[in-house]
Amino acid sequence: MVRRIFGYSNVHEKRLTSELQNQLQEILGPAYRIDRELGGGGMSRVFVATETELDRQVVVKVLPPELSAGINTDRFRREIQLAARLQHPHVVPLLAAGAKGSLLYYTMPFIGGENLRARLSRSGELPVQDATRILREIADALGYAHAQGVVHRDIKPENILLSGTHALVTDFGVSKALSSATSESPTNAETLTSLGVALGTPAYMAPEQAAADPMVDARADIYALGIVGYELLAGKTPFAGLSQQQTLAAHITATASPLIQLRPQIPPGLAEVIMRCIEKRPSDRWQSAEDLYAALEPYTMASGATAPTPAAKRKPFAWTPQRIAVAAGIVGLVATGLFASTIAFRREGQPLIVGNTRQVTNAAGLEIIPKISPDGKLVAYNVMNGNSYVLYVKQLSGGRAIVLTDTGAFATWKPDGSTILFTGEHERNYTVPALGGIPTLVAGLDGLVGCTYSNNGDQIACTDPAKQAIVVAQANGENRHVLQRTASPDGVLMPSWSADDKLIAYSVGNSQFFVGENIGNLAPSSIWVVRPNGGEPVRISDNKHLNVSPVWTPDGAVVFISSLGGNRDIYMQRLGRDLSPSGNPIRLTTGLNAHTISIDRAAGIVAYSLFTTAANEWAAPIS
Repeated sequence: MVRRIFGYSNVHEKRLTSELQNQLQEILGPAYRIDRELGGGGMSRVFVATETELDRQVVVKVLPPELSAGINTDRFRREIQLAARLQHPHVVPLLAAGAKGSLLYYTMPFIGGENLRARLSRSGELPVQDATRILREIADALGYAHAQGVVHRDIKPENILLSGTHALVTDFGVSKALSSATSESPTNAETLTSLGVALGTPAYMAPEQAAADPMVDARADIYALGIVGYELLAGKTPFAGLSQQQTLAAHITATASPLIQLRPQIPPGLAEVIMRCIEKRPSDRWQSAEDLYAALEPYTMASGATAPTPAAKRKPFAWTPQRIAVAAGIVGLVATGLFASTIAFRREGQPLIVGNTRQVTNAAGLEIIPKISPDGKLVAYNVMNGNSYVLYVKQLSGGRAIVLTDTGAFATWKPDGSTILFTGEHERNYTVPALGGIPTLVAGLDGLVGCTYSNNGDQIACTDPAKQAIVVAQANGENRHVLQRTASPDGVLMPSWSADDKLIAYSVGNSQFFVGENIGNLAPSSIWVVRPNGGEPVRISDNKHLNVSPVWTPDGAVVFISSLGGNRDIYMQRLGRDLSPSGNPIRLTTGLNAHTISIDRAAGIVAYSLFTTAANEWAAPIS
């Protein structure tokens, strides 16, 4: 029976005798001390040894004696030397190779953790974000190796090690070395094939490998990685349950069941990425690992890792849908930052598409309440410093962050983007030039916090903590009038103007969600809408979950953060003519752990902060 590469035949499933272990120790000499044998090495026996000179652990893999008899050891060494040149964060390097008598071996660093097969055996299918992260890191390793002219030929879970949060590919070049080292003699080739080494692993083999095509190239690795991705997301390979001969035939002739049918919850786009990997014709697959790496990137973000709930069918908007980029602010308990990525609101219930991300800052500390500038080019945000807020502004395109004030919070942009209004100590409000300068007191706004300019700039909506109310006034604070008072001990927060300035949305309750030690609190709160010239406020969310940080889409829907589905995610609620909710809230993200959000008024960028334990700032171009 043909077995997978490095897969035991029944003859070799017993442990090496102490005599063979002693023989290996004799070959390695005093440079290494064999400590123990590891299981799960496939056809090879795997030992952990200590390199005595450096007192470090290495792995020694020993191939079966009958395989060594059919190997040109000099050619094997030459091929291993080529593979040993690979130096990449996601590649386990080969250190040495040798042969003596009937033993053929090679060494590599010892990596703590487990292989991907053990993870799959323990947990079954993986969460989407975990799977895409692993696949991207493998694709990164493949792209590097392929550029060096090295094709793996045996990508499978057993050859992927998980160390901490990272994936590393092992045995790079070994399959090619074994195959090349037996190609000089038909007799030797028959020996190798009978052991299943030249074939690779049937469950993960590209059709051209299964057909023994001598022109196998890097696209065979992409096919194998696609099969691994299929297994990570579906819990099984496409042709699971077949014999090995049937599996080889299926790779050549059979069509795999669509991944989306086996796991409907995954994003359709991600399923398409994986299915393209396992196209029968190499020319129909991703043509490089770099292309696959880029295609997987959107699905590593929380908001892209799970398909959102589709919107109900409705008439098309009157406005042309804008591409809305997401600037994600991370609220961290250890080290935090802001992120930006891209989504797009689509018509007729199409899912959101999350684009690529890139790192923007790497400052430590608690970074919260991001506010995107009206033109979408700058982000203002707060960093906690003891009991005070430091206000920063930074370009999303890069550069250093600028400190505007060390005692300011709840920033809001003037509609022309020239200045930022913020609340300082003792509930006093100031304006400061957007790129830094001397703050100017706005005396008319004394006693108010968390103010927001209307879109035309002539009015301002703020929270009055003393009255536990939302108030509206002229931009300089004159002619204040109260829109809603509340009996909630936490008062009202975060007023936000609709695009046409005809409505104001705000949250009631749970003010500690935004500040202080309870920043991750999930206590109940609710979203309300009111007209700025008065009238009866209307509650548009439930009041049994966390509902905070409302903002408006350009076409008049309210977007806010809610724990309605368990995690803090972004929801969208459309309104009827009487301001009451029109249908159920639409869940836009899954597992995002969002903290606060804002939307710019021109470019359609959404800024949101996430609650996590460690993060930094990122940004992404609009897709």
